[in-house]
Amino acid sequence: MKKRVFGIMICLLVLAAGAALAQAEEPAGEAPAPTAPAPVQPAPEYQNFTGGQRGGTWALNAFTIPGLGSFVIMKDVLGGSIQAAVGGTGLILAIVGGVRIGLAAKKIIDDVNSDVNKVQGAVKDPTNAGNVEPKTDVEAFLEALKENAGLAAIGGVLIVGNQIFNIVRSVTYDKPKPKVGSLADPNAWSLAIVPGTNGEVEQVSLAYTLRY
Repeated sequence: MKKRVFGIMICLLVLAAGAALAQAEEPAGEAPAPTAPAPVQPAPEYQNFTGGQRGGTWALNAFTIPGLGSFVIMKDVLGGSIQAAVGGTGLILAIVGGVRIGLAAKKIIDDVNSDVNKVQGAVKDPTNAGNVEPKTDVEAFLEALKENAGLAAIGGVLIVGNQIFNIVRSVTYDKPKPKVGSLADPNAWSLAIVPGTNGEVEQVSLAYTLRY
């Protein structure tokens, strides 16, 4: 009886040893291959304004509203604002001064025509010669010309100056380059530590954020 029990125990030990040996010989699970980092998208190539864009900017500024081309095509807020202020003021002054001078000139022309008609009527009918009284007021015209010529002249100077600025700005203004982050900026870096289940550090993540 004792020999039978002893034999059974030996068989169990042999089976346990064989199982342990087989488990030890099994290949360990392969570690997952590290995932390849996502490809970095290259920064867009910088392209300055073309000749057509510069020509269109100049044309819109020159023949429409001052500064319109700078705002619409080049997105040039400073250049467009300067042209809107200078060119707009020049146009207003030139128009106001020119209209006032034109009205004064029209009045004196009408008065001259009226006087000529009266003289012609007196020639045809001498009895009406006593009714011929000059209506033309040259002094009033000269006074209006003196008062408004300054406005027209200042407006003209501003318009010419704005046109020169428009040409120079349209040719020389460059498209702003994309902003490039600095690696020395501490606010752009973030550090994340992921603890493991046993309390030890499992993963450290370092990230850089480029802000525009």
